[in-house]
Amino acid sequence: MPVSNIPMVRRSDVAFYLLSFSSLLFCGGCDRLDSRPVQTPLEAMNEAAQQGHWDAAWQHSDAVLQQHQHDPDVLAQLAWVAFESEHPSESADLLMAACRAESFEREERVQQAFVATIHAGRLFDGLAFLTDAVEAQPEQFGTRRLLYDLLIGMENRTLAEPHGRHLVRKRKFDSELLASLCNTRRNASNDT
Repeated sequence: MPVSNIPMVRRSDVAFYLLSFSSLLFCGGCDRLDSRPVQTPLEAMNEAAQQGHWDAAWQHSDAVLQQHQHDPDVLAQLAWVAFESEHPSESADLLMAACRAESFEREERVQQAFVATIHAGRLFDGLAFLTDAVEAQPEQFGTRRLLYDLLIGMENRTLAEPHGRHLVRKRKFDSELLASLCNTRRNASNDT
């Protein structure tokens, strides 16, 4: 290739390109070259929560819920953010949704969801939730015991007794449960 066919680059052109490139490279705040990756709503919520900005974290809740409505761990995270940003009813709903999403498999989470419903002032929702959990996972004895104790506390011995007897049959009882069952029998015989 003959040298005459190579285009000539003028010194002013080189200076212009170098100046343009360096200003883009070192501008730091250029909108077009922002090197930070775009955050997902979940990442933005977690970042705000880690900094203790619970209300800012809660602002991302709808978007996070829309993207992760069947993920029990994300639902539990959302519940924590709701609790910390003083939305107790939403916290209870999210924890119950997390439990349902995983078929009530995590007994500890089931019990947390129940406590959240009580904290939100929704006793009967908590009772219905525990009933659903015991039906779905009949061998979660801690949940069954919680349901039994709640029913006894509400003086609904008729509904409580089958749960107490189940716990005794499975050898998951203590002296308090046995005494309570005896009192249930005694009260039933006095009513007749």
